[in-house]
Amino acid sequence: MKEPPVVPFKDAEWKALRAAVDTYPTKNSFGYDNRTRLKAFLLMLRYSGLRIGDVATLKKSRISTDGMLHLRTSKVGVPVRHPLPPFVLEALKDIGNAEYFFWSGEGTVKSTVGDWQRAIRRLMKMAN
Repeated sequence: MKEPPVVPFKDAEWKALRAAVDTYPTKNSFGYDNRTRLKAFLLMLRYSGLRIGDVATLKKSRISTDGMLHLRTSKVGVPVRHPLPPFVLEALKDIGNAEYFFWSGEGTVKSTVGDWQRAIRRLMKMAN
């Protein structure tokens, strides 16, 4: 079965998502700053072109000091070498743990991807 092409968000849709981040709940049961993490997650999706699973499990070591993203995608193993804009790097600066930006490293990849998919769905509902 052929997957349908991925169509980027229109400008108005992207602006609505970005605005909805500012109304997203700030805390969860783990005490994380959800807005900051979600904003960085959205920017990584948008400006890296990666899938949710690759962003959710992105290691900090995959971004070099010159702002280049270096990795192999998890689904098909395609090598990625892509410059990230300074504002994306700034959004990533203070989030995550020692190893990952968006994952604790505990639990399964499937569960963390599911958590991020739920957060994005919630954000999309908030943005209409």
